[in-house]
Amino acid sequence: MHLNTMLFAIIILFCCLNIMNAISPYYRIAKAKIIRNSRYIVAYHLHALGTFPSSSLHNCIYQCQNNDYCRTANYFDSNQGTMCSLFEENSFVGQIVISTTMSIIISFNLCPPGYNEPEYICFGTSINLRSPITVQNVLNNLRLIKQFSILTYYPVILPTKNAVYFPLEGQTTIQQYDWPSLTFVSNIPAGLVIDNYDIDVWGTLLLSKYSGGKEIRVTGSFGNWSVSNMNYYTVFISDIYVVSILQSSFIIPILNITNGRNLFNCTVPVSIGTYYWSRIINHQLYITSTTGLWHMNITQGGCGIAIKIVSSLQCKEIFVDASGRLYVEKDDLTKNNSLVFDLYGTQLASFSYGSKLIVKASKYDYYVMNNRENPLQIYVYP
Repeated sequence: MHLNTMLFAIIILFCCLNIMNAISPYYRIAKAKIIRNSRYIVAYHLHALGTFPSSSLHNCIYQCQNNDYCRTANYFDSNQGTMCSLFEENSFVGQIVISTTMSIIISFNLCPPGYNEPEYICFGTSINLRSPITVQNVLNNLRLIKQFSILTYYPVILPTKNAVYFPLEGQTTIQQYDWPSLTFVSNIPAGLVIDNYDIDVWGTLLLSKYSGGKEIRVTGSFGNWSVSNMNYYTVFISDIYVVSILQSSFIIPILNITNGRNLFNCTVPVSIGTYYWSRIINHQLYITSTTGLWHMNITQGGCGIAIKIVSSLQCKEIFVDASGRLYVEKDDLTKNNSLVFDLYGTQLASFSYGSKLIVKASKYDYYVMNNRENPLQIYVYP
């Protein structure tokens, strides 16, 4: 594929009042590559930051550069005029496809020459202020900033809403806090006892109850529906699908997010063992199990063959960040160990102080939620 690209440097003076962890007014630095006649497809649905009117390509560049989380932008023509879509992801994480209409990708790179994500974590400041650092060194040098005496199922951070959501496990309440100040905002009634939880960037809630209820419920921008005809173990949301993991089954039903209807089923091999969690990333269904980390391709209407990318590992919960790093819980009963891989199964780091990690990296700070058990601990680097 031939892409018409142009590379240039962007340096914008940005007032410290708009920076979460203000040091002093300093230059926000990034290199940007312009990729014409192309459209960006986000890899993971929570990494979309929104679409906004944009008067020009330069304005779209500015919107992304001025956003603490944006690393990729897409400037395009629409019925509403020219628009700018912002994405938290680095452009190498998602997909770049040819566009037959006016569409331009702006791909930001925070790393100086000689450094690359996902092996390194790079920041949007001068290398003299904050040098790139390996993921392992970051995890070894985290600073505890807050802890909550709550038992929460799976917190979700949404920069689009300046919010973090704590679904209280075994209760009927989701607590909302401001992000990143972590001040309490409100209690959101869930409507059922929470055994499983997910959310999308528009605030659509996905809840499940299987202890005596066997129910999946979706509520939010896609409408409201529920299904209760199977013994669900865990459920997950993507931009168009609901993925449901069933207890004691080698079938994974894929449901329509708008109405809960079964679209198709994925079949996993018996050799996968017991499997627990999944995430849809780049149309790949990543699955954790007692035999390792697997993935299979999902197309419209069906699934490919399950392929093991990490062997000899019992693993459970999985999280993906904006640089395509997979944070995988090591299921060894200690609740202390996590491993970090890239999307192809290459190990990047390990962590021995928590097994359920949720990570959010801005252009200045790298946040880690350690959700192993009560209390919930929140760390930051630097």
